[in-house]
Amino acid sequence: MILYTKPIKVCNLDYEVVNEDDVLLNGEKANGYIVHDKAEIHIDKNLPLCLYKHYLKHEINHAIMLAFNLDIENDDVERFVDCMATGDLTVMRDNPSLVEFFMEEK
Repeated sequence: MILYTKPIKVCNLDYEVVNEDDVLLNGEKANGYIVHDKAEIHIDKNLPLCLYKHYLKHEINHAIMLAFNLDIENDDVERFVDCMATGDLTVMRDNPSLVEFFMEEK
């Protein structure tokens, strides 16, 4: 399986993608997690490709939320959705190889 290995630019940070055998978050098995202060996205490299892509995008969404300082419990829904749309479009524009990776069938 081909894994994504290039840095992912999310607003002002370039996140390194760390593909791991055993992803643990707080001692528990996880599919992925983000370390914002180190600009790292950790993903379980043994996931099936469709799930690998899903959890990579999931962690990118966390990076967007952090970049826009979104608070899911207190932000207005329209502000939240608008910021996520801006973040998604910015990530796609700044990372064309990532878009290609997500669109690949294999």
